[in-house]
Formats: sequence, structure tokens, C-alpha cells
Amino acid sequence: MYDVTAGTGLLVHVGALLQLLGLLNRNQLCLRLFVLLGSMAYVAYYYAYPDRPLWGAIFWSSVLGAANIFGIARIVRERMGLQRTDDERYLLKVFDTLGRGELRRLMRLGRWRVADRTILIVEEGQPVASLYFVLDGRIEIVKAGRAFFIDPLVFIGEVAFLLNTKASASVYVQPGTRYMEWSAAELRKLLARNPCLGQAMQELFNKQLAGKVANSWRMPPSQGLPAAEVPVGDL
Repeated sequence: MYDVTAGTGLLVHVGALLQLLGLLNRNQLCLRLFVLLGSMAYVAYYYAYPDRPLWGAIFWSSVLGAANIFGIARIVRERMGLQRTDDERYLLKVFDTLGRGELRRLMRLGRWRVADRTILIVEEGQPVASLYFVLDGRIEIVKAGRAFFIDPLVFIGEVAFLLNTKASASVYVQPGTRYMEWSAAELRKLLARNPCLGQAMQELFNKQLAGKVANSWRMPPSQGLPAAEVPVGDL
């Protein structure tokens, strides 16, 4: 009977196990490190185990390893290049499905805003041109003539963004509110180019939507509607 642990033949099983662990890991850096170690184990196996080295297999395993080294260097550079402001450190905790590099790409596309007056950022029944994330401040939702406030640390317009539909409610931010704005069209392009980022954002949207549904029953109505009505996008 063949003994899978015999001699140098063990290397092929070590290499396969390392690459399997990498593919099961959601962290991009860990994934690439495991695949790289697996490639190194395969190179050692192809060189030492057969009667003659398998140079073709060694070459392509080395190419795969070099590609992973390049990917690891890019991830490390992105993580080191992230500006660690207080807001960004906080967003890393809030956007907990994103890595530092993914957050950096997302932040680079967005624009920070501070409301200097009551601003209508999303209008009921109208297309949503931007996606918003409110970091702090007051947010008022007006839907079918009813108005209520919600807490910050939420996305605004994510349902319309995901489904490419019109807004189901009007959303106002009060003076002093800080929020980030992304062009919906540009963000869709970014997520299409970066499937891992797209998956991480989808998970983040799902968590936010679940939280909104869970809290919607206890939202008290506000007293009246906002006094200022600024056109959508007039920020």
C-alpha cells in the first residue's frame, strides 16, 4: 500500500493542504501567503522526488509563486499607504467586512461632506445619483408624509444603489452632519473591477439593511417636516 507520508512525497500533500487553506481564507493577504507556501512546497517536490526534476512543473509553480509575491507586495503597500486619520481608523471598525486596502480604494473614490444647512440628499421617487454614508449628525427620513429620525453610521441610498431603482423616501441631513458621498456610477465601476471589494460591500450592505429593519419599529415620528428643501446633489 502507498504511504502518503513516505519520504519526499509528503511535500505534495503539504503543498496541496497549504493551497487549500489559502482558498478557504477570506483574508486576501493570508490567502496569497498560503498559496505561495504551497507553490514552494510543490517546487521542492518536483525537484527532489522524481528521478529527474520536472522542470516544466517547476517553472509554472515558480511563476505562480512570483505572481503571489507581487500580489502580497501590492496588498502590503496599500495597507501601509492608508492615511490613518481618526475617521479612517473608526471606519475600519465600522466597515468590518473590508480590509485596509479595500477601504483605501473606497475612500479614494468618495468625498467627505459637512452639511452647513439642512440638505436634501435623496428625494423620494427620484433616481439616486450617489451613495452616502453618514458618520455623525442627524438624519431625517420622510416617507409618504411621515417623518422620523434615524441614528448615524448608516448608508443612505443603498437599496436604490443595489437595485438601480428610484428612492423610496426622502432623506435630509441636518447642519453639522458629516458624511461621505460616492458617485453611484463610479462606485459600480469600481466594484465591477474589484470582485472581492464588491463581495465585501454586499456583506456590509446586508448587515446595515438588517439593522435598519430591526430598528424601524421603534422610530418615533418627528415634529413636522424639514424647513429647507435643497435640490438633490446641491451639496
